[in-house]
Amino acid sequence: MTVGIQAVPIGAATGRKIDETNNVKGKRKMGEILIDEALGLEYCGESWEFYNEIKGMYQDEADEKKRLIRDSYEAENWKNYAIYLHSLKTTSLNIGARGLSEKAKALELAAKAEDISYVKENHADCMTLFEKVLLAL
Repeated sequence: MTVGIQAVPIGAATGRKIDETNNVKGKRKMGEILIDEALGLEYCGESWEFYNEIKGMYQDEADEKKRLIRDSYEAENWKNYAIYLHSLKTTSLNIGARGLSEKAKALELAAKAEDISYVKENHADCMTLFEKVLLAL
């Protein structure tokens, strides 16, 4: 008996929807892409197993990350705030949350530049987006 291997587009075996170019679609919430799974997979060497592991770690560390960001923001400790936003930027990009990663990067750079008005104007939006990303996982 011969066993054959059939090529299937990424996502087909997992039930994820794919578009006409066989790219895994991102998870959307009201028109905005929160998580681009194709991007996350790229950062995880195209391994669904590793990607799911990274997403699990992201979720497991979320409460502590939110607490550290909130505490440094409230204490106006901009050095630590920038460090924690750097971490959020990187880990968010690893799961394919490009929009959150970009917002975190902007806040990180603003905190480093001591542009506190920018930080205060954009902090809440970033944290709200963080919550949306977590719900989309």
